[in-house]
Amino acid sequence: MENAVARSPEANEPFPARVAEKVRKSVVQIDVVSRDEVAPARGEKGKTVFSRSTGSGVVLRADGLILTNDHVLDGALRVFVKTADGRSLPAELVGRDPLADLALLRVAAKDLEPATFGDAESARVGQSVFAVGSPFGLGMTVTAGILSAKGRAGLGDDPLVDYLQTDASINPGNSGGPLCDNQGKVLAINTMIVGRGQGIGFAVPAEVAKKIAEKLEKHGHVDRPFLGLSHQDLTPELARAFHTDPKVGVLVSRVDAKTPAALANLEAGDLLLKVDGVAVHDSRELSRVVARHEPGEKLVLEVVRDGKHYQSPLTLGTRPGGVPAKLPMQLAATNPENFGLKLAEERHKKATGTGEVSEVRVAAVDPGSPADRAGIRAGDRVLSVDGTPVSHTKTVLAASSKKTVLLRLERLSAGDPGAATAYFAALER
Repeated sequence: MENAVARSPEANEPFPARVAEKVRKSVVQIDVVSRDEVAPARGEKGKTVFSRSTGSGVVLRADGLILTNDHVLDGALRVFVKTADGRSLPAELVGRDPLADLALLRVAAKDLEPATFGDAESARVGQSVFAVGSPFGLGMTVTAGILSAKGRAGLGDDPLVDYLQTDASINPGNSGGPLCDNQGKVLAINTMIVGRGQGIGFAVPAEVAKKIAEKLEKHGHVDRPFLGLSHQDLTPELARAFHTDPKVGVLVSRVDAKTPAALANLEAGDLLLKVDGVAVHDSRELSRVVARHEPGEKLVLEVVRDGKHYQSPLTLGTRPGGVPAKLPMQLAATNPENFGLKLAEERHKKATGTGEVSEVRVAAVDPGSPADRAGIRAGDRVLSVDGTPVSHTKTVLAASSKKTVLLRLERLSAGDPGAATAYFAALER
């Protein structure tokens, strides 16, 4: 009779339980506050002037560096990171890359649990995978499935990202969370779903996500290499017209003026055969080979023009539009007079018809000011300051020297002047 081998209770647990336990502390919930531009209809109650949304994130380092999706932060005025132990920490934006739909946040913490990243390249189609995140704000949710496919290209804004596909349940709020293997290692960052289908989700491979995160931490954005030309695949018809093999290279269809391609004397009708000795057979392969390099690097292109071969040196440029527009939360923090509020005093006749009543409205809000970050907009009426009713601007101005002020305001509906929503806004310097 064989001796029994003692097994730990953890060893007897199914894969999902072990994965959940391993990654639980490395996954966070991203809570985003943005402006609500939808005016309330008459009779609506409890509607605020803010929109709140939820996403997920992965802890990269113990010192508070967190990776998430860029679209999670759309229009963000303020962002909070909710950790596994229940803390809600204000986050600052380190950098964002809309093309790859990734963003990097930082919170003031030194004790977070970093995730362990795996190897998406070695992952096998059909293996078990687990999505972890906060779908619909339901924190720490684990769903199981398989790796349905690899190399799904052309799905996002970055044509060079080959997504992993999974049938693990991914819903709104999962964005930015990890897709893990059965060891709890992060294979990819969950990014998108197919709205017209079920059980079809896509994630940015770990190798791509880590590389972009490094660039975001260093530069705040991602610079991509730029040739300055348009290109297309050689169809059999085009190949016959150019008297060449359809798989011999890539056809240059346009060269933009004053670009690296123009300075390298490339012309429309040239055939690109190799980039730094690497053969390119179609447009996607050309883009991939170029993307392996950095702006400023010198390359040698092998070109065929009118049947003759040429070596053309080229210095890569930087793709335009690499620095994304700033989010509201990125606007320079200011310390303006009166928290960035410009006020106007208005006088109206009393409903009784005798005498007048005064009210204070917001005439303008300085971009990036505490008032702007609190979501206050021009046209809002100031009802009270720190509990004191307001009928004159001097009441608000008297509180402007404080470090924090609590305002109660009212916003009229653009579609229904008779409808209004009251809300509180905390202003902090």
